[in-house]
Amino acid sequence: MNATMGRASDIDPVSKDPSDYDLVIIGTPVWSSNMAAPIFTYLIKYKDQIKNMASFCTCMGGGYDKALTNIAEVSGKTQISTMFLTSKDLENPDEKIDTFINNIK
Repeated sequence: MNATMGRASDIDPVSKDPSDYDLVIIGTPVWSSNMAAPIFTYLIKYKDQIKNMASFCTCMGGGYDKALTNIAEVSGKTQISTMFLTSKDLENPDEKIDTFINNIK
């Protein structure tokens, strides 16, 4: 429900400070065409500590475009690389994963 309503959820404090890293990669399942509520909460809390960011999402078949757009908007970061994997992509994900990684390099 929180993902659908765009509301934050409770998350535990992180053990790693995002500002210690040159790149943070955010991954999320798609919930009702949105990022998962804990990811939303993480971005709200830590977006100012993230220097560079890439993101990916997994989904049954759709909603990934909105979820990836929301990640960029909430974080305020231009994504170095993005990727989505649908259930069909899991049959042969190598090309998408390689492209995602190469864009980061």
